[in-house]
Amino acid sequence: MRRAGAISWIAVAVWCFGCHPADSGGSDAAVEDASRTDRYYADLGPGECDGLEDTNAFEIQRGESSFCRYLDRFESFEFQDGDYTRTVIRLAELVDAEVAEVPEDFRYMIYGTDGYTFGGYATWDNIQNGYIELGTRRVVWEPSQELPHSFRVKDAYLMVCTPAGG
Repeated sequence: MRRAGAISWIAVAVWCFGCHPADSGGSDAAVEDASRTDRYYADLGPGECDGLEDTNAFEIQRGESSFCRYLDRFESFEFQDGDYTRTVIRLAELVDAEVAEVPEDFRYMIYGTDGYTFGGYATWDNIQNGYIELGTRRVVWEPSQELPHSFRVKDAYLMVCTPAGG
């Protein structure tokens, strides 16, 4: 019985890593394709997003849809985070009508490149009061949100939106 449990965990790990959003499964020739660069740096919308490697890229997933956002294309400002001044953009700006027509109807999880995510879901109110730092992609929040320190994700590359009731 213990062996079967270990095998099922291995199967889950293989399944999760085998379908990872950044795993294109393509050949080397596809990487060298010049048109891929044009698609990769297209303004906004569904498509390839290499947030694991490109610290300017941030992916948003909603169901089967994936949206790539390039952070340097959004208005940034200085945010005082304790003793640090960070150059950030608002997380809410990344979730436009293309991602969610009614963003309040979703809950949000943010993942770091190391696989870390906070232990719960962020609400739309949280997202409206959250920021991502340019360069480091560290996620920080307004103190008024009173979120635990665990909600601060380092090197965030992915936000997953799921229906709030689900």
